Amino acid sequence: MTAEAPTATLNLVAKLKHMHPELRWETFPLCDYDQYAELGAPDVLVSFSLSVEDDIAGIVDPYSTLLGDECEPSAWGVSSEAAELMREHNQVFVAKYPNCDGPRSKQ
Repeated sequence: MTAEAPTATLNLVAKLKHMHPELRWETFPLCDYDQYAELGAPDVLVSFSLSVEDDIAGIVDPYSTLLGDECEPSAWGVSSEAAELMREHNQVFVAKYPNCDGPRSKQ
């Protein structure tokens, strides 16, 4: 977990862990995801990987594939409710900005 994560972010991680204990939930810095982010996106995002053993981390948009195509959260094994909580918090939309031209990237 990122030490700089606000309490609300950590509370969301705890809630998501309760909803989907089979996934690895953590915080992830906005970093390069700013190119897919709205202006209100936080500096610390909520992310998941497919299992506790999975090395792939930093999935911050459950509505997008790793290649940037649009998908349903169920493709990742994430419920719609959990996906909406993530989307509301992260404000990162990979499939919406395929040219890496999200509003936050222009700041």
